[in-house]
Amino acid sequence: MMDFDFSTDFWSDSTKVGSATKPAKPVRKKFAVPPVKLACLECRASRTRCDGKPECSNCINRGKACVYTQSKRGGSRIRRRRISVGGQDQDSGSRSPTINNSELNACALSVMPELEEGTFAAPLSLVSPGGGLKQLDFSLDDTDFIFDSIFATGAGNQHESMDSGYETSEHAGTLSDSGREVPIRVYSSDEDILSAYYTYIHPYFPILPPPEAGQVTDTPDLGIRRAPDAIFSSKSNADFEPSSPISLAISATLALIPHPEDKDPSGTESLHLRREQAQAFAQSAFESIEIESELIDSVIQPSEALSSEPLPLNRKPFHPRNPLENESIIALIMLSTYEYAQRGNIAKMRNRAGQAVNAAINLGLHIKGDEEEYYSEANRRVWWMAYIMVCQGSILSNSTPPILLYDPRFTTSGPTYAGDPGAWPVFLQSQQAITSATQFVIDLDATLKQGSNTTAIWDRMLELEAIIEPLIVAADSWTLSSSPPLSLDSNEMVVGQALRGIARIKLNR
Repeated sequence: MMDFDFSTDFWSDSTKVGSATKPAKPVRKKFAVPPVKLACLECRASRTRCDGKPECSNCINRGKACVYTQSKRGGSRIRRRRISVGGQDQDSGSRSPTINNSELNACALSVMPELEEGTFAAPLSLVSPGGGLKQLDFSLDDTDFIFDSIFATGAGNQHESMDSGYETSEHAGTLSDSGREVPIRVYSSDEDILSAYYTYIHPYFPILPPPEAGQVTDTPDLGIRRAPDAIFSSKSNADFEPSSPISLAISATLALIPHPEDKDPSGTESLHLRREQAQAFAQSAFESIEIESELIDSVIQPSEALSSEPLPLNRKPFHPRNPLENESIIALIMLSTYEYAQRGNIAKMRNRAGQAVNAAINLGLHIKGDEEEYYSEANRRVWWMAYIMVCQGSILSNSTPPILLYDPRFTTSGPTYAGDPGAWPVFLQSQQAITSATQFVIDLDATLKQGSNTTAIWDRMLELEAIIEPLIVAADSWTLSSSPPLSLDSNEMVVGQALRGIARIKLNR
């Protein structure tokens, strides 16, 4: 949170300036008491002299709470939570006052300085898409043409024309300029794709139910092209290509991981081909989602389409414990992370996340409550990960989320992570806190530009500090568990550790 200087010299400075113009220093009485170095907030607000005692006489006579804050001029401001550590006030020795927050806020607001835009230069720099995010430090020298293979329509005329970015470029098969074959990661079945998801994605983005015993394996196949500009397909199973939205969306992320046989994974050709393969999978996944939601009557009899429903899906579920109708939502959430993390497209990220949360609401995933059914855990994870992605899009774009952050209609229980049952609430609260802080910065910027009343801004700032500070204390007190229970899969422990680690980063960013 932002710290401000409410030092004890706030009112005394004007006196010093005025006294400097007098010809001689006034004569002090022999036994006069000099001003105290630390005055309470109530005395500073009323411009009366404070005696500096643990509970000053002015506050006792007026029946007010006597509250002290340390000046910033003597060093960094100490958070209020440290006042009561060990039952002692660090500023006044043995004093341990009872703080009345309502009176403290009213008293503090009365001495708040006027808002100036220069004071908030740092937080206001966050009010722009992607504001506050550090640029990736690429160690490669090919960043200028890192996406050439995606946007080019031909190898010979890359500088002359560009397409939409969804077509693959005309690389000569999988051979680099040196004639070396570049191995590309693909998989020969949906089961292998699911196992790879649990290996690389699930520990940090647990949107599917927990894995079964022995399911966390990785068996990549060598990808080959059987035609120019075709998607790389399995060498050992030529008839298989991922076709469902969820398998294609997961494949888009997995394609970015170098093949274990790639001897130069940081090479230009390897990077080009992996990104090209990932983008082809991502576009195919989105097209597959559109096809599954298409209505036949929209083409034949558009007037009849208004009263008709999409045809029921008739294919094998990608995951046995996840309902078929959730797969398109999961694909949209995966594509949302892909658009931001890989392509840097915040607008598309928000669009995909918005589609996902709308689809989840249409299925009623947000009002499941505490129900316990076969698909309950899957429904919970899909809904809350869609919620998280919508919040993340709001944070990154510095905009108001399209949903109410604390909507009372969102009754679905949180996911269950056996490795650490308390990890999810910490993660969710940190995401909500950062989203609220983002909205505060937006409102602060609007207040400064419009010259509106600043009282509400100060109130909001104090409220945010009261919310975020306990979360930071809890996050900083967490430590890695040295030995997980023997009955628990170590992969579930990793999920809990990742969620807590992400929460700590969010709260301290």
